[in-house]
Amino acid sequence: MATVKIEPISITTRGGYSGEITGIRNGTDLLNGWIETPGAGRINVSWDDSGKARDRSEDCNISTRDGEIEEAIEVAKKIFGVK
Repeated sequence: MATVKIEPISITTRGGYSGEITGIRNGTDLLNGWIETPGAGRINVSWDDSGKARDRSEDCNISTRDGEIEEAIEVAKKIFGVK
């Protein structure tokens, strides 16, 4: 699935990992990016519109209450026609 690149949004996951959201896309997982973990290093992650990371531990989830993250989700929904 194609990803539309966006200006990176700095994030901190619930587990305290730093990273960035770097793209939006169509589908269940609207946000794409990466996080830096102590065990695995830098890993790619996809998140749904509630901030849940696909196939990752809960430590990789993010809060969607940040203004920039909320905006990225809303833009993705508008572009891709997600309700």
